[in-house]
Order: sequence, then structure tokens, then C-alpha cells
Amino acid sequence: MQKVVCLALLFFANSSLSEEGSSADLFELSLEELMNVEVYSASKKKEAVSRSPLSISVITHDAIRNSTATNLPELLKTLPGVIVREQTNGVFDVHIRGTDNVPPGGLYPSLANTLTLVMIDNEPFFNYFNGGTFWETLPITLDDLERVELIRGPAAALYGPNAVNGVIHFFTKSADKEMGGNIHANVGGYGNAKVNLNYSNNISKNESIRLSFAHQQRSRYQETYYGFSTKEYLPADQIKSTLSGTMADRNPNQDIAEKTTSGTIKIQNSKEADWHHNISLMFVDTEVQKIFSDTAISTFTTNITQLSALNINIENANWFFHSGFQKADHKALGTFVDYSFENKNLIADYIINEDNFNWRNGVSLHEQTYTGDFISGKQSIRNLAASTRLDWKIDEAWRLISALRIDNYSTPNTTNLSYQFALNKLFSNESLFRLVHAKAYRSPFIEENFFYSELNFSSGTKFKTVGNTHLEMVSATNTEIGYRFTTMSDVGIDFEAFYINTSGFNNLYLDSIDGNVITYNYQNTPTESKQYGSTVSVQYQPGHDFSVTAYISWQKTKIYSFSGPTYQKQELLTNLKHQGTPRWYGGVNLHGKFEAIQWDVLFYTMKSHTQIRAVNSDKIPSIFLLDLKLSYPLASNIDTYLSLKNIGASSREFSYADKIEPYGLIGMQLSF
Repeated sequence: MQKVVCLALLFFANSSLSEEGSSADLFELSLEELMNVEVYSASKKKEAVSRSPLSISVITHDAIRNSTATNLPELLKTLPGVIVREQTNGVFDVHIRGTDNVPPGGLYPSLANTLTLVMIDNEPFFNYFNGGTFWETLPITLDDLERVELIRGPAAALYGPNAVNGVIHFFTKSADKEMGGNIHANVGGYGNAKVNLNYSNNISKNESIRLSFAHQQRSRYQETYYGFSTKEYLPADQIKSTLSGTMADRNPNQDIAEKTTSGTIKIQNSKEADWHHNISLMFVDTEVQKIFSDTAISTFTTNITQLSALNINIENANWFFHSGFQKADHKALGTFVDYSFENKNLIADYIINEDNFNWRNGVSLHEQTYTGDFISGKQSIRNLAASTRLDWKIDEAWRLISALRIDNYSTPNTTNLSYQFALNKLFSNESLFRLVHAKAYRSPFIEENFFYSELNFSSGTKFKTVGNTHLEMVSATNTEIGYRFTTMSDVGIDFEAFYINTSGFNNLYLDSIDGNVITYNYQNTPTESKQYGSTVSVQYQPGHDFSVTAYISWQKTKIYSFSGPTYQKQELLTNLKHQGTPRWYGGVNLHGKFEAIQWDVLFYTMKSHTQIRAVNSDKIPSIFLLDLKLSYPLASNIDTYLSLKNIGASSREFSYADKIEPYGLIGMQLSF
């Protein structure tokens, strides 16, 4: 693959391509213009980011192009309030604000992020099996993005369940924005190789099409794996377990960290039309080694997924319709987790727009259907919801927002009410004060409701594990204040302080012992987490040739009524100081230009913390990483770059994962 990419770079560097100009320059925007970049996610309507009623950040198209990131989750390091941990080369775990590893001592999903909703063009891409986002299965790449919007804090009243700690919304490029094509390729250390092709054109007077295809692959940082029986890193053939097979079963291609092929076809009409539509057909075929399923052998498991998706948005001034469909086959090799699924999503909103208020009312239907032996065949969860949101501009200074959403589930048979209230005050100097109070619920998952397995031993003992269709859902209640302002014309500051109370957790506990039959099932625990913290970001842009953005988050979490680790539920409840979320984390983005050379730097850091799993715990040391990228235009339509990644890396970032290593990349982007 690397040889193919190198040949492509050499060929296209010497090709005679039409000149449309190189990439748009990030520095053409002043700080005032950047503060007035339009966002959508905070209100489901366009508004300047400086006037957004919630804690929100945006990554623009030019910032994405100039960033040091190599994929979607790594790009999120450039946003405040986001914890990004790398497991192996290009494989990441992402959290907003924290609440990870709660309750401590649980199975892997307690480490994964099950409380953040990830969306692509209004369609949720969420793992309803046991929660979270399988980042490698997102069928888009950095080259497909127009912008990224991040909401920090509960937003289920606006976007539905799983927007508990926030929303990450990826918006793809319009088919009618950049006519022509683009080729982006790079190669680098640890088997990194990427080719991305995209092309846009008009297919009629009113319709445009965008085609995108990408292939990317990487190798692991190290050849050894952590073995739970030996409690050390060893070659795969030296790690064995009678319960979980061999490492060859779990990871047949042990040098591959990730190998992904994806593509998108997007068709849309002009946004100026009375009725605007955009339709996307997407696919992804991926193989990745990641920390996914706890077993008695090791941490890494090879996950193989083939996913296709259809995403339809239709809207005018008063109506918004969305339909989404996803179908996939998923295998976690060497485990029981083989399944197929279909996700269906229908949304209809009616919007009333007046001079001083916006009133949005909607209904939605969401159904997830999973098929697998470990859940006794085919199982479905259906959610019927209704929502209302009133955005009232009281006068030129005050703005009040209230939103309610009711979700009714088929399994468990329950109804949840999410809400959001926000009060904004705009001052004469254009600074904005915000006060937000919100509650959001997580959705039910297939595993915790329908799981069923039996494990028989030669001694005659039988272990049964069963789901529970009567669980309460995890919920979070959040109160926060924020202040966003600019000083003079070149410094922008955004500050927020928050308090989040999260409860309704469940875990796997001993249920009964009947003779030789020992049964475990999922049960709610009285455990709750209480977190308070703050985030501040500062943006300084004195001119068109230099900008710096610095951001830092601080938090403290305490766990109340902890009922013991997995399998060992205790009668005595205890309170704990939470160790699983770093006390502080943040970064600095630097962008500069010297004559024709553009340079970009990302510094990312987080404090040491301890991830506590069912089998044991692992202390993650403090992290200080530096990425550097130098870009140079060979011609008006050819950009080249050199990138140095993970400078200063010296340890693991995730429990019993790979030690992160530095490496380099060279790449080229060609427009035609």
C-alpha cells in the first residue's frame, strides 16, 4: 500500500492539472469573523458561534485541512473539554468532560464513552449494542468534512437519548460548493498510508453530486500484547487461556492496527430552493484492533465491520424531515460478539419563525434491531418521541430557551423526560452570559437487556449470564454558567463552569445460586457520580499570519454509594474519590505562516489517572504530546506537507494498550 501511495504522489506531482487555487487560507479570517462563524447544533438553526446559547466549539473547514490530525477522533484534540486517548496507532477513545470508568471495576464499556452522541448530517452513528461510538465505522474521513460542532453538556432535549455529556456533530461538504476534484495521499511510519479521492460536479441545472472514496491503513506501535494470566506484555504465541481461545483467534493479523475502506455518494439541490434536500449513500469496510471486550486472555480484539447507510434530509423554512437507515455486520474475533443490525430513524419537525421567537415541535421514531446468538436471535428496541423547543428573544439583551422531549421505549417499557432551560444576557460590548440547566437520558442497550449465555465446566458447574428488561436508564442533570467575550479586536475568551450529577448506572452482578447453576444478570446500582469543573479557552489572532488557541479543563469527580466491583455486589455502600478521569486536560493550537511555508502545531496534555477494570487497574501517567506540520505549495493546485506526530510520547494512554510512539508523515493534496 505504501508503494502505491508513493507512486501516486510522484505521478500527480508531475501531472498537468488545471489550476483552481490551493487551499483556502485560514488566516484570511479575522478573529471577529471567526467568532461570527455560523453554527447549527446548539439551536438547530444557523447563528453566530459568539451568540450560541450553549457551550459550543466549532472546527472550520480550513482548520480541518490545516490540522495535524490523521482521522476524525484525533481531530477532536483541537477542541476544549474533550479527552482523547489513543489505544494503538490511529485507534482512539473519546470523552466529553469525563464520567468515564463509572462505576469503577466494571467491564470494558465502563471505560468506553457511552454518554456522547456522535452525528453525521443529523443522523446518529451510535453503538446500541453496548454503547459508545465505533470510530472506525464512521463512513467519512477528514477530507469529507465541512466543519465539526461540539456541544458540551446534556442536549437530549434537542437531539434525543445518548446526548448525555454532549454532542459531536460532523457536517460533510456540500456537493455544490467545490466543483472539480481533489486527491489526498500520505505515507509514514508504522505502516501509515492513505489515499482519498473526491469529485464534485453538476448533474443538472439544480442538482449536484459529490463522490468520495478513501482507503487508510496503519500498523500497531508494538508487537506484544498484555496477558492477564502473566500480567506482562508478551508475544502473542506466549499468551494462552483455556477460557478464551488463542490470540490467533482474536487477532489473526497482529501487525494491523486499522485497515479501512469507505465511500460516499452525496446528491443535493441548491440551498436557495424552496425545498432543499441532500441525500447521502455511505459505506465502510473496516478491520481494527481495539480494546473492546473483557476476556481472560488479553485486551486487544480484532473487530471487523461492514456498514452501509442512507441519510436523507429535506427541509424548507417551516418543515424539516430526516430519514436514516444503517445496516451492518460486525464480528469481534475470538469472542461471542458477532451480530448484524439495522437502525432506522425518522424525524419530522415543524418550525414557527417570528421576529422575537422560534418554536420547533417534532416527532421521531427510532428502531434498532440486532441479530446474534448471544441475544437469542433477533431483538429490537423501539423509541417513539415527541419534542418541543421555544427560543424567545425577550428584548435586545435577554434570550430564554426552554426545551422538552419525551421518549417512550418498547424495552424496557418506560418513558423518560429530558429537558433544557437556558437564559442568555447579551451585553453592550457583545459579550454573552449564559446559564443552563438540563437533564438527559441514555438509551437502553441491546446487551444489557437481551444478553444470554451459558458456560459449562467439566465439574458440572454452569455459569449463566442474562440480561434484564427492567433496568432504569442512566441520566445526568447539569447546571452550568458561561461567559463568552472578546477583548479589543484580537483576543477571544470563553469560560464555563459546570456541575453534573449522573445516576442510573448498571453492572453485572451475582443474581442467584441454584445447585450447580450460578446466574449473573445486569442490575441497577445505587452508584451516582457528582462532577464539577470548568473549561476556559483563549483565542489570540493579532494578524493574518499568526493565531494561537489555548484551552484547559479542570474537573473533580466523586462517586457515591459505590456497591462494589463487577460480580461482587456489596451490602455496604461506600463513597470514593474518582480516579478514572484526569484532573486536568487541554491543549494549544498554533498556526503560522512564513512567506510560502505554513506551520501548524498541536500540543495536547492530560494529568495522570487510574483506569479500574474488572480484572485489575492500570495507572496512566501524565501525557504531554506535540504534533508539528509544515506545508508548502508546489503550485497553485498542489500542496505538500511534512508532519511529525506524537513528539514526546513515552507511555500508554489507555489501560493495557500500546505504548504510543512518535512517527512522521509526508503527504500531498492536488486539486483539479
